[in-house]
Amino acid sequence: MTTNDGGSGGVLPFLGKGQATFASLASPLSINGQPYTLVDSIASLATAVAANPGGYYALANDYDARVGGVYTASPIPEVFDGTFEGLGNTISHLRVRDRVKFDAVGLFAELGEHGAVNGLRLSGVDLLGGDGNAIGGIVGGDSAHGECDGSLVNDSVSGTIHGLGGFLAGGGLAGCVDAIAYSSSSATVYAKRAEFIGGLAGGGGGSPAHTLPAQ
Repeated sequence: MTTNDGGSGGVLPFLGKGQATFASLASPLSINGQPYTLVDSIASLATAVAANPGGYYALANDYDARVGGVYTASPIPEVFDGTFEGLGNTISHLRVRDRVKFDAVGLFAELGEHGAVNGLRLSGVDLLGGDGNAIGGIVGGDSAHGECDGSLVNDSVSGTIHGLGGFLAGGGLAGCVDAIAYSSSSATVYAKRAEFIGGLAGGGGGSPAHTLPAQ
C-alpha cells in the first residue's frame, strides 16, 4: 500500500465499513515501503510490543476481546513508540478493571513521542480506572507528568469509560495524547471529578488536547 502515491505524506483512511483483512499472519504487508508485522489478537499485539515497543504492527482481522477475559491493567503496558495500523478492523468488548491509583488505562497505557495508532475501531469498550489516572479507549497517557505524546488518526471508539473516584484526564479516544485527526467517539465518559475531560481526549501535553478536525 502506498498513500498519496507520487506525492509525500498522506493518510491511509478506512471509511464506512471499509477494512483490509488477511487470511494468514504470514502474509506480507508493506505500507509506504515499511514492512508491518500482522497480529490477530490483543495477546499477540502485547507480545510483539513487549519485544519491540518501536515496531510496526497491523491488525489482520476483527477481534472479540471477550475471549481474553477482563484485564486488571492496560493490555499494552509499555510506552508504545511505534505504529499500529488497525486497517479498519474492530476490537470489540475490551474490558479493563484497573483500580490502582494513578495507573494509565486504555488499550495502550501510553504512547511515546513517535507512537501512532491509525485506522482502529474499538467497539463496546468497558473501562474502569482508579483515582487520579488518565483513561481513554485507545490510550490512557501520562498526563501526571505533562507528557502527552503520540497521535491517533482515523480511529473510533464506542462504549463506556469510567473513573472510580476521578481522573486527571479522560476522553473517549484518549486521556492524554498529542494530536488527533479524522477520528470520532460515541463513548460515554464520566467520573465524580476530573481535571481534564473531553469527548475525544482530556488533555494534550499537560493542557487541553490539540485536536484536528474530526469526522
